[in-house]
Amino acid sequence: MKTAIIVLNYNGLALMQEFMGPLLRYSPEGDIIVADNGSNDDSLSWLRTHYPEIRSIALSKNLGYAGGYNRAISEIQSQIHLQNGEPYSLYILLNNDIKVVQNWMTPIVAAFQNNPDL
Repeated sequence: MKTAIIVLNYNGLALMQEFMGPLLRYSPEGDIIVADNGSNDDSLSWLRTHYPEIRSIALSKNLGYAGGYNRAISEIQSQIHLQNGEPYSLYILLNNDIKVVQNWMTPIVAAFQNNPDL
């Protein structure tokens, strides 16, 4: 199941420094995308320097929690459509202050695979 892990960021440099490493290490089956909600703390620059393999979307201003995630999903879907790529089957919206552990995605993906009504 092709999965996008979207992390919404707003001036979260310290959180990124703490949680991006484990997220990348323990999420090999998903594509990590950081949606930056108009930060001014250089967190996006730090991300690009330290984790260039993590895709980012720079939103022009802080759209809030739901607005930021909705815009990020819309941009991801548009980019996939323009590139004639395979769409994501699952989007995991992950707060930027969550420390994941090994196999954290397994029950989430299994729930959606086993229940098409979700």
